Amino acid sequence: MKKITLLMIAIAATMCLSTNAHIVKWNFASIVAADNFGASPFAPTVCNENLNVVGLTRYWTTGSGAAAAGAWGRSNFTANSFADAVAANEFVTFSLTPNVGYPHL
Repeated sequence: MKKITLLMIAIAATMCLSTNAHIVKWNFASIVAADNFGASPFAPTVCNENLNVVGLTRYWTTGSGAAAAGAWGRSNFTANSFADAVAANEFVTFSLTPNVGYPHL
């Protein structure tokens, strides 16, 4: 009986540890070139129901060049450090806020 109980505990623990759930996820495949580099903010395609999310928000102009299908943002960034990226407005933000009563860190 002990062996069966231990086996059941091991199976339950494995099931709990192997669960992969996204709290927020973006799918860029839905962006077409005609979208001009994608919307900003770009809303997530999957979002945990206990979160309020502000999507990916770019802080640069899209500039010249052709937009690509299945891509968001742009290329040809010039910044080589975090400070340079902030100074050149070449960065992206998003925010996650838990709903009231939802456990958070």
